[in-house]
Amino acid sequence: MTREEKNKKKQKEVQKEKTKEHASALFRVGLFFFLTFALLFIYMRYMATSGIDVREYQIKTSKIEENFDGFKIIHFSDLELGSTFSLEDMNQLVQEINLRDPDLVVFTGDLLSKQKKLSEKDQKRFIELLERIDSNVGKYAIRGEKDNNEQVSTILTSSHFTLLDNNYDLIYYKGYQPILLIGLNQNNLKIEDAFRYTKEENNPKGLFTITLLHEPDTFDSLKGYSSDIVLAGHSKNGQIDLPYLGAIILPKGAKKYPNRVYQLEETSLYVSGGLGTDGIPLRLGNRPSINFYRIKKQEVS
Repeated sequence: MTREEKNKKKQKEVQKEKTKEHASALFRVGLFFFLTFALLFIYMRYMATSGIDVREYQIKTSKIEENFDGFKIIHFSDLELGSTFSLEDMNQLVQEINLRDPDLVVFTGDLLSKQKKLSEKDQKRFIELLERIDSNVGKYAIRGEKDNNEQVSTILTSSHFTLLDNNYDLIYYKGYQPILLIGLNQNNLKIEDAFRYTKEENNPKGLFTITLLHEPDTFDSLKGYSSDIVLAGHSKNGQIDLPYLGAIILPKGAKKYPNRVYQLEETSLYVSGGLGTDGIPLRLGNRPSINFYRIKKQEVS
């Protein structure tokens, strides 16, 4: 074998070795990204959709009497039962709510996922679990866009939730002056009917008013109607919430007000992060949650 042939053979061997190293490096990079995305998917699907965070807020107002000072409200929304939230998860929800001994419990819509068909046995179990939620003065609910069926009405009323379908109730607590609770039906909005108490001449003015609605963007339709706080759901605060980018998956009806809290003139809008998922069964940067409010009397200076 000539020197030239030996050199060519050597170059081929070197090139072959480089090709192997290059292929090995690409394989390692590919494996790294595959494992990273696989682990991220597992986290988003199974870990980030489990558990329940409790977000606490203090609401200061001069519009309540002393008897409502310290009044506690639990607000939950978007169970979407049958998505990433199951009947097994209900036990933790009941425990988290009852642990805080709420005076008032409110639900702001979307009880079942679109795909969920409850058997008679599951419906009975679901009612039993919701019935175990305790409150000192009452449990109230409104309908989301997925709640337009008789089964949802049966489940909620059988578990002692009062459905506010474009209606209101007066909440009394250790005294004679109540607070006003208003609820809107997302499938058939009748805002004037819901707020009729505030427009009647013989009713007291200036009551502390809480409005329940499902889609937070409906807030803009409430102009001309006074509320101190508005509690909403639907957006889940964006199931995928990235640093600097914020919520990147937002449903219709929650494009303008998807985030947790807004101060809009004299009204505070609180949007629940929800418990289940809609569309893709994933969460990131935004775990399932409920809201816990304490109302504190603020003295007028």
